[in-house]
Amino acid sequence: MSFLVAGRSPITWGSNLRSRFSQKFKLYTSTENRLKVIPLLPNVPSEVDSRFWDDCVGDALRTLMGGAGYDAAMLDANLKFCSQSVAPYLGPRPTRSQPPQWKSFMTDDFSPLEYSWSWDGTPTIRYSFEPIGPLAGTRLDPYNHKAPMQYVDRLRHSLPGADWRWFDHFARGFYQDNTNASRELLASGEGSSASSMFVGFDLTRDGLICKMYFVPVKAEQTGQSRLTVLEDAVHGLPNYHQLAAYSYLENFLRRQERVVPQQIIGVAVDCIDPSLSKLKVYFRSPTTTFASVIDTLTAGGTISTWNDSALDELRALWSLVFGLPPNFSDDQELPWKSHETSGVLYNFDVKIGNQQPETKVYIPVRHYSHNDRVIAEGLVEFLRRHRGHTQYDDSFLRTLEQLSSFRSLEDGCGLQTYISCAFKKNKLSLTSYLSPQIYHPHRWLQTAS
Repeated sequence: MSFLVAGRSPITWGSNLRSRFSQKFKLYTSTENRLKVIPLLPNVPSEVDSRFWDDCVGDALRTLMGGAGYDAAMLDANLKFCSQSVAPYLGPRPTRSQPPQWKSFMTDDFSPLEYSWSWDGTPTIRYSFEPIGPLAGTRLDPYNHKAPMQYVDRLRHSLPGADWRWFDHFARGFYQDNTNASRELLASGEGSSASSMFVGFDLTRDGLICKMYFVPVKAEQTGQSRLTVLEDAVHGLPNYHQLAAYSYLENFLRRQERVVPQQIIGVAVDCIDPSLSKLKVYFRSPTTTFASVIDTLTAGGTISTWNDSALDELRALWSLVFGLPPNFSDDQELPWKSHETSGVLYNFDVKIGNQQPETKVYIPVRHYSHNDRVIAEGLVEFLRRHRGHTQYDDSFLRTLEQLSSFRSLEDGCGLQTYISCAFKKNKLSLTSYLSPQIYHPHRWLQTAS
């Protein structure tokens, strides 16, 4: 999708951008020569809360988009959109020395948003966030479901060209209203990360593309397994018979149930016509050997989308960003880590008409690397070996330094959370995921000084 089209506005876009925008998305039309970012209705958090998030996210977007080479018009439009349509929905601002009121599952330090830098050609910046409501975590809204649904309701009015069919389907399939089970679950303290929905935006050169992410909390609400809830929802899609690729994922997950059960995290969908959208299923494995990565990406050898050369490149990247010694074998586990997000994260992309899913691994650098400097330099070294030097290698390193200005990159991990890797168009497709580290103690020391 894109920025919303309306009447006159001080934001003027060039004719070339408007042309490419309309050709790609064909969602909105206007006889005007101007595009306007339409603010959503205000949320409960105060103006001070919104200003904090506007400053914080705005500064990060300036840094990321500047490093990725976006032009001034795109930067300005994205900052306005963020200020009016994202910052007011991120909940209460942090309070020094106090834990967050809502511990978002979006990032490991509970920051309610995450950024990413896609390395395919000219970099694309993305971000995802969790709209947080005033009742989040209470018995009235234990899974913070109300605020994201209200946010989407406002988007429906602002984005008449979007397609919400898959969103509506999974919103119903992954959450059950008015269940005492969910209230009892939260009251017992068993649901430490109870987020149920996230919103994502890809900041393409043609405009914004919206994605929705769902966590199948209906499983916890009703006492079912997450795999059962996932299968029921996918099988219930009107066009399920066209999702031949899903059977590979289902068979793999069922087979793993008897060996090493995978933790179902959730699904993501694009808010476009289902014939063009991808259903992305995320799950995590507790096994951290590279041999298990190969087994998962090929679904036990049943998927042929990865070739030996691609797996060799992935092995090289794996070794570089973790700083592993040359004799570290494929069957060797990474150092043990006790955390609810430890292990290796994957997703399988299922698209109508595709015979096999596209598989992706999220290399968990935050948990298993030495520090953010090792991660960044290992990634850049890999890119230079396999793709040659580009201007974005250096700008990425500078961008990380700016994003983490309150601490040294050598001072542990936390800025870079994952490096995702898929095999597309005969090469590795990479994306770096970044945490804003909202609750890092050094950020507050800098603020105090």
